[in-house]
Amino acid sequence: MILGRMRQSLVYRPHYRCDRLFIDNTIAATRVHLGIVQAEEQPFSRGDVHLWFDGELYPAPSQEKITAHELLLSNYSHDNLFPFLHTIDGIFTAVIYDGKKQTLLLISDRYGLRHLYYCADNAGISWASEIKVFKHLPGQSLDVNPDRVSEFIHTGYFSGNSTWFDAVKLLEPATVLSWDIKNASLERKQYWNWGEIKPMRETIAVQAVSEALGIAFKKAVQKRCRIGERIGLGLSGGLDSRAIFASLPSFTEPIKVITFGREGCNDIHIARQVAALRPSSHCILPIGRDNWLNNRREGIWLTDGQINLLHMHGIEQIDDIRDFFDIGLNGFLGDALLGGSYGGHTDDELARYADRGRRFIAMGLSLDNIAIHTRIPFFDNDLMELTMSIPMKYRRGSFIYNRMLLETFPDFFRSIPWQKTGMPISAAGPFWETIRFIRRCYYKAQRKIASLPGNIGYTDYPFWIRGDPARTFFSDLLTSKSAMLYEYIDPNMVTAHLSRHFAGLDYTELLGRYVTLEIWMRQFFKGELMEIHKPADLHP
Repeated sequence: MILGRMRQSLVYRPHYRCDRLFIDNTIAATRVHLGIVQAEEQPFSRGDVHLWFDGELYPAPSQEKITAHELLLSNYSHDNLFPFLHTIDGIFTAVIYDGKKQTLLLISDRYGLRHLYYCADNAGISWASEIKVFKHLPGQSLDVNPDRVSEFIHTGYFSGNSTWFDAVKLLEPATVLSWDIKNASLERKQYWNWGEIKPMRETIAVQAVSEALGIAFKKAVQKRCRIGERIGLGLSGGLDSRAIFASLPSFTEPIKVITFGREGCNDIHIARQVAALRPSSHCILPIGRDNWLNNRREGIWLTDGQINLLHMHGIEQIDDIRDFFDIGLNGFLGDALLGGSYGGHTDDELARYADRGRRFIAMGLSLDNIAIHTRIPFFDNDLMELTMSIPMKYRRGSFIYNRMLLETFPDFFRSIPWQKTGMPISAAGPFWETIRFIRRCYYKAQRKIASLPGNIGYTDYPFWIRGDPARTFFSDLLTSKSAMLYEYIDPNMVTAHLSRHFAGLDYTELLGRYVTLEIWMRQFFKGELMEIHKPADLHP
């Protein structure tokens, strides 16, 4: 059965759960999930209306005792779906099938962070959380678009809602896609947009805004923690995860914390200092030359080849993470939006979010969701609306963000350094700006020249690729006469980049994209390179 094969293609682990197959004269649908949230059998049905739901809602206090599916079904049946979606907080996708009206609705959350793909033509509409499912559709032509290959090689991700295939699209954020079953027609409506956020005046009361941000941030974190859940987080040497750690309610203690990186890196050193400030259980996930390739081929398959294998940090021990906690809080894009790093002088901030943020960085969330359920406090509606109302001149350079962190969580930020600069964010003034600039330049040089002393990044991919096992692995893939990527890319260019990298120049990012593309094409079209490496053990 086609639906059964589609469902089975998404079952990656023994603990995955499969809901029953729903089949009537019009549609066939089912769901695969982790059984952590929304664990009840789906669809949820009310008469002729059936709902499949993936993700979470964070309703208003007056609605907290009502389940997500009850809220959605109730508002749909009372013709209040769009006003409800406009205000609800959550990261989710939903599908509503109305048998009486013969309509099908595909719904995305406000920020489009729970990906849902669809394929529609005169024969009907299909949808899935991953692209690979569509290869099981009979008669569906899936030809790789050469422009998408070029885009992936040049930027490392796709723009807008495109995928490898013209026939398959990613559902836009804040969108209800309505499929008229009888007429085989689509209608698309957006229920919210960024322009609805009212900006503050150009001159703000910094102290008051900083205090408001601190309150909103702590509420956002606490809203995403419930008594009885096994909650944890990945803690790095950055700011975002540290802020979440500081905000976690006391009932989550001892807090489950993981940090990945190579031995001696700043991230591990700083994370240990932070973790010591609260009752916690801290595990180190080592990444090194001998284990970094573990599970990355599988990661390419799991993400449909949409993220460079070099950016799958932590996948080496992804299965062991679930033994540590099954709900993880993630600092996704805190520095990008609240910290203003997406608001450069020439870049469109929201365009960078839509492409680099949603299509690239968010693929890391998809990898996490293989094993655990991920929550992202920075995308709380109240906090995000406050963040994006602040003029860029106050967000740029993390000015207002740093101010909030130092005032709200002084013990966690005043004296503990930030891995990006090697200094605490409290260091200010011309002298410290000069030191910070020198350090930043040196760190950039370290990423290019592995032999520089003090190379303390959490990975060293340029060096690791030059030695085995990666050297042989990359060489075998990219010099093979049967390599599939050469249908789209000049082989002389690829082999030149490979040789120059082995000779000491840095083509790390490009080589990772080449290898990712080659592995994905072999997986998708030939079923090759599908073996899974055994994860390494956790090291406390």
